[in-house]
Amino acid sequence: MIWWSVGLACGAACCQAVAAYWQHRAVRAGQSSGLLTGRALMRTLTDRWWLLGLLMMAAGAAMHIAALATAPLVVIQPVGILALILVALPGRRSPRMPFLTIALTSLAVGLFVVIAASTSTQTTIPTSAVLSAVWIGAIAVAVLLALGLATTGRRRCALFGTGAGVLFGTVSAVIRAMLQHISSSGLDLVTLMFAATIVIALLGAAWLINQAHANGPAAAVVATLTIVDPLVAAGIGLFVYHESTNNSVGVMIAQAGCAVAAVVGALVLARRLPELAAIDDGQPTEEHSLQLT
Repeated sequence: MIWWSVGLACGAACCQAVAAYWQHRAVRAGQSSGLLTGRALMRTLTDRWWLLGLLMMAAGAAMHIAALATAPLVVIQPVGILALILVALPGRRSPRMPFLTIALTSLAVGLFVVIAASTSTQTTIPTSAVLSAVWIGAIAVAVLLALGLATTGRRRCALFGTGAGVLFGTVSAVIRAMLQHISSSGLDLVTLMFAATIVIALLGAAWLINQAHANGPAAAVVATLTIVDPLVAAGIGLFVYHESTNNSVGVMIAQAGCAVAAVVGALVLARRLPELAAIDDGQPTEEHSLQLT
């Protein structure tokens, strides 16, 4: 069952990668840079590419929730880094996109998931642990938001994208706890509290993602989301939910090594990833061409 869940997580990563580029295309069509105003945001929300991206995100979210229902966070979330690898594959023949980096990053993610799957356990998640995770995430996002508003351009893009990644990682942690709570206690006030937290966090993440797209390339947005989201959720799974049954030094070193290798590889891919959100004929726009020179 756990490997079926991993397969669902891979499908979710594919959907999120495609959704990121479609929505980036819609945001950049309406505004070149800076904070999106209310009017610009409403215009973006009616763009066909943004709506297609929303549908793709919904499909990915459904698969991700199904995966979280049957496997621990520490197993499912690292698979999200594959989204960045997937968007890098079309440029693998470019000298800017080394195939070795893609292969090593994929291997690092795969090893981390295998180790996590072999040492994970289904733990009972207390409500106090969920509240701790939510408060930590909220504080981190508040700091990132303040820093992002104080700067511009790609720094703002990275900070807002990181904030969205923190929110998504926290949402996955809350969803995992909520599904477990429903299976044991049914629908009650605690379930409603979890659901409200998820909705608020998703709305905040959506705003941050669109603002990130308005201030930087899609590759930067995908990179921050696919790196920060798994790290935050896996960290919650390991240190707050205690989902690992083997805390030996050897296992921890192996997992840390795989995590570092995956993050470094993802950063390299993000730096070399060309803009793929181009015009309909598949050729880069003038703006994208300038970004690659």
